[in-house]
Amino acid sequence: MLPTIYVAYLRVSTDDKGQDVASQRARILAWEERERVMVARHFVDEGTSASKTNPFERPVFMEALRAAADGGAGLVVAEPGRLTRQGSHEMGWAMVEAKNLAVRIVFADAALAGQDEIGGRVVQAVQAEAAAAWVKTHSAATRAAMQKKSDEGQHMGRPRKAFTDAEDVLMVKLKSGGVGYRRIAVEVNQLRGVHRIADPKARRRRAVSHASVQRRLAALGMASQNPKRYKSLGDSERVAKERKGPLVDWMTGVPASLRQSEPSANESVEGQVAEGQPVVENGGLPDA
Repeated sequence: MLPTIYVAYLRVSTDDKGQDVASQRARILAWEERERVMVARHFVDEGTSASKTNPFERPVFMEALRAAADGGAGLVVAEPGRLTRQGSHEMGWAMVEAKNLAVRIVFADAALAGQDEIGGRVVQAVQAEAAAAWVKTHSAATRAAMQKKSDEGQHMGRPRKAFTDAEDVLMVKLKSGGVGYRRIAVEVNQLRGVHRIADPKARRRRAVSHASVQRRLAALGMASQNPKRYKSLGDSERVAKERKGPLVDWMTGVPASLRQSEPSANESVEGQVAEGQPVVENGGLPDA
C-alpha cells in the first residue's frame, strides 16, 4: 500500500542553475495536489553537492529519512538529480537502503502509481544517468573557463592580500639582507599582529604566507616569479653565496661561522692524542 503522508527532501548546491528551493517546493506542491497526498514536512539541504556525497552522508537527508521512518511516511524528492548525481546505481542503492528502513522514496516529476512499474524505473534510471553526465560536462566546461582565464593572466581563487608601505619596506630590507621568504613572512605577520588574534579563522585571513611574500617581492623586482626555482637551496644561503658574504641562521640569528661543525682532520688527531688514543693516519692500523 502506498503511503499517503510524505516528507519532502529539497537539495540545492551552489553549482545548480534553475534548481532553487522555491522551484522544487512548487513542483512538490503540485505533485501533492495531483496525487491527493499530504506532505507534512519539508527538509531543505542547501550548499550540498550530490556529485561528491551519497545521500546517507548528508545530515539533512538523514534527518528527513528518520522523520519519515518515525512517522510511517514516504520521502518525496523533486527529481532523481536532487537525490544523487552519481548515476542510476547509487540512486537504486539509496532507494533500497531507505526501503530497509521502511521508507519509500518517490519523485515528484512522475505519477505515483507508475513509479514501481518497469517503465517508471527505466525513466528514473535515465534521469539519474543524465544528472551524472551533467556533472562531467559542467566540470569540463569549468576547467576550460578557468584555463582560459589563467592563460589570459587573470588571477584565480581567493583575492590576493594587500601589503602596506611599511610591510613593503620591511620585506625589501630583509630580502636585501638575505633573509628567506618564510622568515620574512614571520616578520610581516609579527608586524600585522597576527599572534594577538585569538580566532583561528580570523588569524588565517590576516596572516600572509611565504608564497604571498614572494609574489609581492617579485612585483617589487626583488624575487623570482617561480617559487620552485630555488627549491634545492635555501634562499638565505643562495643570496649569501651570490654575495659571497657570511651565512646566517635567520631562525636563531647565529652566524654560520659560529655554528657547530664537524672537526677537521688535524682536530681529530689532536683529540685522539689528548685522550690517549692510538693515532691512525692515512687509514693505517695503530702500532702494536
